[in-house]
Amino acid sequence: MAYAYFTVRQGQALWPVQNGGELCVLFCRAFLLIAVTGPGSLAVEHLRHYLPGRPAAGAVPIAHPAD
Repeated sequence: MAYAYFTVRQGQALWPVQNGGELCVLFCRAFLLIAVTGPGSLAVEHLRHYLPGRPAAGAVPIAHPAD
């Protein structure tokens, strides 16, 4: 996204507001934030914990004693 911004939009004007590159800058910063901080609560492994009927990753089943 940064490459696309600098090759396409930067030649028109300096600031994103002037050259129509607001979305390019927004997406570039959003993807950079996810790349640096990690997905966290957006990760599929995190969401699997909340799905009913599915054990969490790394869960060990508990053996129940016979009655």
